[in-house]
Amino acid sequence: MKTPLFNSSSSLLWQQVKAKNVGCFIQYFYPIFFNMLAVKKRFVYNKKIKSPAGAGWDAYTWAASHCSPRVCAPYLKVRPFEKLMSLVLVENEYYDGPRVGITLLNEAPFRFIADFKQEEGYLDTFTLYPISESEMELEVEQWRIFVDWNNEYEAGKASVETHPGQGGISSRWDEIELLLEQSRKIGNTPSLKATAEFISNGQGNRYGYDGPCYSAEWSFF
Repeated sequence: MKTPLFNSSSSLLWQQVKAKNVGCFIQYFYPIFFNMLAVKKRFVYNKKIKSPAGAGWDAYTWAASHCSPRVCAPYLKVRPFEKLMSLVLVENEYYDGPRVGITLLNEAPFRFIADFKQEEGYLDTFTLYPISESEMELEVEQWRIFVDWNNEYEAGKASVETHPGQGGISSRWDEIELLLEQSRKIGNTPSLKATAEFISNGQGNRYGYDGPCYSAEWSFF
């Protein structure tokens, strides 16, 4: 006579079921399984989708913008306490260090913003928000307008008063400002939290067409 594969009299699992612990199993493990299944299904199905603005989003950006950071972390290839290097494409604000900018994290574009408290000032932590490829391209285009002005300024051919950020100087700069106005307003967008170390990338000039003279090493938590 064959030995049954499931011995109800000795199985630990069966004893747990008899003790009515199955409720705990459903409560704690079913939501995790359901989320993983749902995210994977959406992730595969939406490998290439269109944002409301008509821009093609890559799958990493889509996952980050539709799911909680903890759920989408495997698809972003970002895990808590992991360190990742990234290219910095744009520096929007600098105050005792980079504070706002655009970075490529695992080939997905993100806006990073230094956390700030009124009583403490800028903190050592950053929040990273996913953006679309079209938004990244606009940020880079505006950055390059700034780089052109800065080259002229350092050569003594331009003054601070001609900085395109003053408004009314570069029509394209002003147009991009309007196009990015909503993107730069951070609401309830899913995000990632990290500390950062900015490391020189060996670029000769502080500001170049491909970005500032540093990369970022992010430590996620």
